[in-house]
Amino acid sequence: MKTKILFLFALHLFIVASYIGITSWLFVSYPVPDPIAMGLQQWVCILVHISVTVLICLIKRRNAIDRNKATRTLWLHVGAMVSWVVVYLLLSDQLADYLWALRSK
Repeated sequence: MKTKILFLFALHLFIVASYIGITSWLFVSYPVPDPIAMGLQQWVCILVHISVTVLICLIKRRNAIDRNKATRTLWLHVGAMVSWVVVYLLLSDQLADYLWALRSK
């Protein structure tokens, strides 16, 4: 169970880091900065990530033999996503300062 939890946290960290990295790279590389659009793109990605994961887990739960195990897996996925979003929110100010510093060069 411990390895499954670590795998889920690593999987969702990779997904969150990839779309935050892509939107941040676009913010730094575009000639005209648009921080509002970058933030909206990141939130759309977060909401789509949560929606798709919950939908897949609910479908797997509906077809599962052991529904309690499937429900625990759903909550593990949701907990992993929410924890990485909270970490992102806590570090967003430092990330924004870093991205603006990259743009000034």
